[in-house]
Amino acid sequence: MHVDQKHHTLKLFNIIIIAILTCLTACGNQEFYKDKVSASTDYVKELGRCYEDNQSIYFAMSGSGVEFQYTGTECLVTLVGDDKATKASGQQPRFAIFLDQELIRTELLQQEEETFEVFAGKEERTATIRIVKLSEALNSCMGIKYIIGDGAKQTTPGSEKEHKIEIIGDSISAGYGLDGTMGENFSTATENVTKTYGYLLAESLNADYSIVAYSGYGVFSGYTTDGTRQENKLLPPYYESLGFSNGYFSVGTKKIKPHTIKWDFSKFQPDIILINLGTNDQTYIQGKQKLEASFQASYVNFLTNVREKNPDSQILCIYGMMENTLYSSIEEAVETYQITSNDQKISLFKLPTHTEKDGYTVNLHPTAETNEKVKELLVKEVKSLMNW
Repeated sequence: MHVDQKHHTLKLFNIIIIAILTCLTACGNQEFYKDKVSASTDYVKELGRCYEDNQSIYFAMSGSGVEFQYTGTECLVTLVGDDKATKASGQQPRFAIFLDQELIRTELLQQEEETFEVFAGKEERTATIRIVKLSEALNSCMGIKYIIGDGAKQTTPGSEKEHKIEIIGDSISAGYGLDGTMGENFSTATENVTKTYGYLLAESLNADYSIVAYSGYGVFSGYTTDGTRQENKLLPPYYESLGFSNGYFSVGTKKIKPHTIKWDFSKFQPDIILINLGTNDQTYIQGKQKLEASFQASYVNFLTNVREKNPDSQILCIYGMMENTLYSSIEEAVETYQITSNDQKISLFKLPTHTEKDGYTVNLHPTAETNEKVKELLVKEVKSLMNW
């Protein structure tokens, strides 16, 4: 071979190598040469209310997400979000990754598609991986697109737990401000549903859970500061949907609003449902007797709908973590519902109001310490009700 031909061959070889390296970098380096599978219920267990298309699983609600068992030397996940991830400071979806029940990462999703390492090493390991949306549905949505790594194709869904619990509530149940301090403004960066009484209760009772909670929402009126009834901030109209959000599920070229997706109640029939609503209603009612009567009627209607969708569930109405002014109204509503429906699988439990001793978080919301105390009380109450 002539010198010129050798030079030309070497030059061509170098060009090919550079092109391959460039492609590896452009493809995210890791995803190019590792096994990967599109997230689906073939591979993962859904946590809470989720939506599956043919490539990803999407979720909006606090505590929603996925869990799976994985065997390999390394594991990565590709997560997706809506445009709040890149355009809306303070509203990005926040999530946590747990590895064998140990919290290893909390992040704000700041790209519409981003890959995160779960673990990597030389030795093969079998692990349970849980990805949980820490922030609530109102602000933004997210999902999981790929599971990546040498064990991706052998991934299996997480195991079902012994019991099932649903939590219906407002900001208290959604984890508002639990990683923040009093004096801070609201941000999804300080929301953490895994520190709420509901999530902790499910963990303590070995229960799968579904959390339906919206900050500022009520049964008859949402939170108000000017005495005007907030009819656009009511939870009952969205109970039958996947959830309400100002974000969306980015499915291919479509932008799907969660509230346009009807929830299939057969996917998750709870053993017990805890309803913690009224804290926002009281900002409008303010002790007015006529308004309290309207609140009670709305509460009874909601109980009727919850029972219709969950015919065999025990219902436990709880109230009192931030204030307790509507407790007697809720008590009357529960009694009215029992009498008119002859439903014996419903009860009421008064929660202690948080104190200065346990402190306050963002906008005077309960701390992790308060949630822990409430969880302990509810563990005893639920075990007694359910004979667990």
